[in-house]
Amino acid sequence: FRPDAMVLDIAMPGLDGHALARLVRAEPWGARVLLVAVSGWGQPENARASYEAGFDHHLVKPVDFEALDQIVRDHVRLPG
Repeated sequence: FRPDAMVLDIAMPGLDGHALARLVRAEPWGARVLLVAVSGWGQPENARASYEAGFDHHLVKPVDFEALDQIVRDHVRLPG
């Protein structure tokens, strides 16, 4: 399992998005994965916590899917 991108909700039960982001970044392959946080919290300190956990982007719900699509397209290069 080596995804190109992961979109993670911050408030997941059991293992929250910040903890999972740290686990992904600790893996040898984790540095190249695009990590996008999705949260109901949009204050600067919430975004800062996401970036400190290893996320590349912090999006606030409701998610602007056009913005998410552009973020993924800018990062992930499809073969062909």
